[in-house]
Amino acid sequence: MDEMRFILEEIASGVTLFKPNSKNEDDVINFQKKARIISHININKMVGGIKEVRENNTGKEYIVEILIYGGLTYTGESYLRLEK
Repeated sequence: MDEMRFILEEIASGVTLFKPNSKNEDDVINFQKKARIISHININKMVGGIKEVRENNTGKEYIVEILIYGGLTYTGESYLRLEK
């Protein structure tokens, strides 16, 4: 299963908050891939919207939390139906 589909299924099941497994820098760096996918989902209007929280301790402004609001849109639901 591709990662975008997995994330969309999580959102469809009610998950609204995504963040790294810990505040450890390695976990934060690894989370950035998921953050880019969620951003892509948002840009393609598959969710109502997102709110990103960025850290400012390292100066690299990593995304450390993403809140999904509005759930899946018709576009997001259609993607899940078509990709079965």
